[in-house]
Amino acid sequence: MDYTRQFVSFYLDERLFGIDIRFVNEVNPNVKIVPIPLASPHIRGHVNIRGQVVLIMDVLLVFKTGRVELADETQIIILKTFQDLARVKNIENEIDPSLFPDKPVGFLADSVGDVITVNADRIETPTQFLEKSYSVFLEGMVKLDNNLLTILNPAKIFNYRQEMH
Repeated sequence: MDYTRQFVSFYLDERLFGIDIRFVNEVNPNVKIVPIPLASPHIRGHVNIRGQVVLIMDVLLVFKTGRVELADETQIIILKTFQDLARVKNIENEIDPSLFPDKPVGFLADSVGDVITVNADRIETPTQFLEKSYSVFLEGMVKLDNNLLTILNPAKIFNYRQEMH
Protein backbone atom coordinates (compact mmCIF):
# COMPACT_ATOMS: atom_id res chain seq x y z
CA MET A 1 0.00 0.00 0.00
CA ASP A 2 1.49 3.30 -1.12
CA TYR A 3 0.82 6.20 1.22
CA THR A 4 2.67 9.17 2.59
CA ARG A 5 3.41 10.24 6.13
CA GLN A 6 4.29 13.63 7.50
CA PHE A 7 6.81 14.39 10.23
CA VAL A 8 7.53 17.55 12.19
CA SER A 9 11.30 17.82 11.85
CA PHE A 10 13.62 19.23 14.47
CA TYR A 11 17.25 19.24 15.43
CA LEU A 12 18.87 17.80 18.53
CA ASP A 13 22.63 18.03 18.83
CA GLU A 14 22.91 18.83 15.08
CA ARG A 15 21.00 15.66 14.11
CA LEU A 16 17.68 15.74 12.25
CA PHE A 17 14.77 14.02 13.99
CA GLY A 18 11.09 13.76 13.23
CA ILE A 19 7.83 13.00 15.02
CA ASP A 20 4.69 11.94 13.18
CA ILE A 21 2.62 15.10 12.74
CA ARG A 22 -0.47 13.30 14.03
CA PHE A 23 1.13 13.14 17.48
CA VAL A 24 2.06 16.84 17.61
CA ASN A 25 -0.30 19.34 19.19
CA GLU A 26 1.83 22.47 18.69
CA VAL A 27 5.31 23.94 18.56
CA ASN A 28 5.94 26.66 21.12
CA PRO A 29 8.93 28.96 21.69
CA ASN A 30 8.14 29.39 25.42
CA VAL A 31 11.21 27.96 27.13
CA LYS A 32 10.82 29.68 30.48
CA ILE A 33 11.15 26.34 32.20
CA VAL A 34 10.49 26.04 35.92
CA PRO A 35 12.52 23.19 37.45
CA ILE A 36 10.67 20.46 39.35
CA PRO A 37 12.45 19.44 42.56
CA LEU A 38 13.39 15.74 42.76
CA ALA A 39 12.19 15.04 39.20
CA SER A 40 13.97 12.42 37.09
CA PRO A 41 17.01 13.86 35.28
CA HIS A 42 15.31 13.69 31.84
CA ILE A 43 12.48 15.94 33.14
CA ARG A 44 13.72 19.50 32.67
CA GLY A 45 10.70 21.07 34.40
CA HIS A 46 7.41 22.57 33.32
CA VAL A 47 6.10 25.63 31.51
CA ASN A 48 2.81 27.49 31.63
CA ILE A 49 1.25 27.75 28.18
CA ARG A 50 -2.03 29.63 28.10
CA GLY A 51 -2.81 28.59 31.67
CA GLN A 52 -1.97 24.93 31.12
CA VAL A 53 1.01 23.26 32.80
CA VAL A 54 3.16 21.33 30.31
CA LEU A 55 5.84 18.89 31.50
CA ILE A 56 9.09 19.29 29.55
CA MET A 57 11.35 16.34 28.69
CA ASP A 58 14.91 16.49 27.37
CA VAL A 59 15.21 13.65 24.85
CA LEU A 60 19.01 13.95 24.78
CA LEU A 61 19.04 13.06 28.48
CA VAL A 62 16.84 10.03 27.72
CA PHE A 63 19.37 9.01 25.04
CA LYS A 64 22.20 9.73 27.50
CA THR A 65 24.02 11.69 24.77
CA GLY A 66 23.96 15.18 26.25
CA ARG A 67 21.56 17.90 27.25
CA VAL A 68 19.65 20.50 25.21
CA GLU A 69 21.23 23.87 25.87
CA LEU A 70 18.57 26.58 25.95
CA ALA A 71 19.10 29.25 23.28
CA ASP A 72 17.04 31.68 21.20
CA GLU A 73 16.26 28.93 18.65
CA THR A 74 15.16 26.39 21.29
CA GLN A 75 11.52 25.39 21.03
CA ILE A 76 9.15 22.94 22.64
CA ILE A 77 7.27 20.35 20.62
CA ILE A 78 4.09 19.70 22.59
CA LEU A 79 2.56 16.33 21.89
CA LYS A 80 -1.04 15.27 21.98
CA THR A 81 -2.46 13.64 25.07
CA PHE A 82 -4.12 10.25 25.28
CA GLN A 83 -7.52 11.96 24.98
CA ASP A 84 -6.44 13.92 21.88
CA LEU A 85 -5.13 10.79 20.15
CA ALA A 86 -8.27 8.81 20.98
CA ARG A 87 -10.09 11.18 18.59
CA VAL A 88 -7.66 10.58 15.69
CA LYS A 89 -9.12 8.13 13.20
CA ASN A 90 -7.39 4.78 12.67
CA ILE A 91 -4.34 5.68 14.75
CA GLU A 92 -4.75 2.64 17.01
CA ASN A 93 -3.64 0.49 14.04
CA GLU A 94 -0.19 2.10 14.31
CA ILE A 95 0.21 3.05 17.97
CA ASP A 96 -1.64 2.47 21.22
CA PRO A 97 -2.95 5.89 22.34
CA SER A 98 -3.01 4.67 25.95
CA LEU A 99 0.81 4.78 25.91
CA PHE A 100 0.55 8.57 25.78
CA PRO A 101 0.08 10.60 28.97
CA ASP A 102 -3.20 12.22 29.95
CA LYS A 103 -1.49 15.57 30.61
CA PRO A 104 0.46 17.68 28.07
CA VAL A 105 4.14 16.84 27.61
CA GLY A 106 6.68 18.60 25.44
CA PHE A 107 10.11 17.73 24.09
CA LEU A 108 12.89 20.30 23.91
CA ALA A 109 14.34 20.86 20.43
CA ASP A 110 17.47 22.85 19.56
CA SER A 111 15.46 24.18 16.61
CA VAL A 112 12.40 23.15 14.62
CA GLY A 113 12.52 22.52 10.88
CA ASP A 114 9.84 21.92 8.30
CA VAL A 115 7.12 19.34 7.95
CA ILE A 116 8.66 16.56 5.87
CA THR A 117 6.45 14.31 3.75
CA VAL A 118 7.78 10.87 2.79
CA ASN A 119 6.41 7.73 1.22
CA ALA A 120 5.88 5.22 4.00
CA ASP A 121 7.80 2.54 2.09
CA ARG A 122 10.96 4.69 2.34
CA ILE A 123 11.02 4.35 6.14
CA GLU A 124 13.70 1.86 7.10
CA THR A 125 13.99 0.05 10.42
CA PRO A 126 16.85 1.31 12.57
CA THR A 127 20.10 -0.42 11.77
CA GLN A 128 21.33 -3.18 14.02
CA PHE A 129 24.56 -1.21 14.46
CA LEU A 130 22.85 1.40 16.63
CA GLU A 131 23.15 1.17 20.38
CA LYS A 132 20.06 -0.69 21.67
CA SER A 133 19.58 1.88 24.42
CA TYR A 134 19.09 4.44 21.63
CA SER A 135 17.36 2.43 18.89
CA VAL A 136 14.56 1.31 21.23
CA PHE A 137 13.18 4.89 21.01
CA LEU A 138 13.18 4.98 17.21
CA GLU A 139 10.45 4.11 14.76
CA GLY A 140 12.72 4.25 11.75
CA MET A 141 14.98 6.28 9.51
CA VAL A 142 14.54 7.93 6.13
CA LYS A 143 17.34 8.87 3.75
CA LEU A 144 16.69 12.39 2.45
CA ASP A 145 18.55 14.11 -0.37
CA ASN A 146 21.10 15.70 1.95
CA ASN A 147 20.36 14.33 5.40
CA LEU A 148 19.05 11.40 7.42
CA LEU A 149 15.71 11.80 9.22
CA THR A 150 15.57 9.78 12.43
CA ILE A 151 11.94 9.16 13.39
CA LEU A 152 11.21 9.05 17.11
CA ASN A 153 8.53 6.91 18.70
CA PRO A 154 7.15 9.25 21.39
CA ALA A 155 5.25 6.46 23.17
CA LYS A 156 8.57 4.71 23.88
CA ILE A 157 10.05 7.94 25.20
CA PHE A 158 7.03 8.62 27.42
CA ASN A 159 7.38 5.16 28.89
CA TYR A 160 11.11 5.52 29.44
CA ARG A 161 12.30 4.24 32.77
CA GLN A 162 15.68 5.30 34.01
CA GLU A 163 16.52 1.80 35.14
CA MET A 164 16.45 0.67 31.48
CA HIS A 165 20.01 1.98 31.12
